[in-house]
Amino acid sequence: MTKIIDILKYIHKEDISLELAAEVEGWIAASAENKKIYDELLFIYRQRHDVLPELDIDVDQSWSQYYKILKEKYPDIELMGTRPKSKIWRYLVWMLVLVGISAAVYFYFKKPEYIINENIQYAQRNVRLPDGTSVGLEKDSRIQYKRQFEADSIRRVYLTGDAVFDVAKNPSKPFIVEVNGAGIEVLGTVFEISLDSAAATIENKEGLIKCFELKKLENNIVLKEGDKAIWDGSSFDYIPAFVPPPPTPLGQNRKIYRIIDYLSERFERELEFSPYMRHTGNQEVFVYYDQSLQGILHQLDSTASIEYHPLPGGRYYLNRLDPK
Repeated sequence: MTKIIDILKYIHKEDISLELAAEVEGWIAASAENKKIYDELLFIYRQRHDVLPELDIDVDQSWSQYYKILKEKYPDIELMGTRPKSKIWRYLVWMLVLVGISAAVYFYFKKPEYIINENIQYAQRNVRLPDGTSVGLEKDSRIQYKRQFEADSIRRVYLTGDAVFDVAKNPSKPFIVEVNGAGIEVLGTVFEISLDSAAATIENKEGLIKCFELKKLENNIVLKEGDKAIWDGSSFDYIPAFVPPPPTPLGQNRKIYRIIDYLSERFERELEFSPYMRHTGNQEVFVYYDQSLQGILHQLDSTASIEYHPLPGGRYYLNRLDPK
């Protein structure tokens, strides 16, 4: 069985007999796999011999480190547990060192699968994704996404921290943000995510978004504009958008006791009520609130039975309020 040491002697032309050279050449010609191994060793040897300067290395230590690697890579070639004293082992070690250096250089320059953007300094940092989506990344937050972001059928982003997303519209490629075990899916909208130690708060600012649990897709909720959801790691707490009540008509029939309450609260310093004031509280009269105190009193003078008179300092004294 051919030994690596014999192949290296053949390459280096060191201490090799004609019989050994013929044996190695026969081994090389025996199979395509043997030829491949020989070419690899020859290539590495030439790299070392032609480029690298002579350096002093601990061959014994290096050989012990690479012995197992050689056994795994070339199981069909006989190896020796301890190196012989031949100079050829220095070349073997150098070949293995070169392999390690080449692998390190490859992985150093190889582009990572994910692109990471983080904000550790500013109050907010704007990040533009390859599809045109704008992300306002809050301080101490980061996002990451695949390098082939636009090539995938789903635009997927992973968030840690707080961010506001203005998603570029693309109906054929949904946009999904994964955060703390939950996913937020949109086609094109604006929404905000805030993350703390206990929960993630998702607020939809425009359009529609769908929030779902990554491990249980049926656990989901759809948020309309203005809606919020709080994700605690297992469920969503839905908070509907605040809808202001319809405006109260400016002029309408109101119960007298409500009119008195309104006047006393709004015009506390301008209006004084008689302690003997007469009124029928549950009766209604028409009143228009959106005007000054003087205007309200004059208007009530035409729609109700009212008694009042002015006081010094622009104040008024109210003595009676009843329906006509």
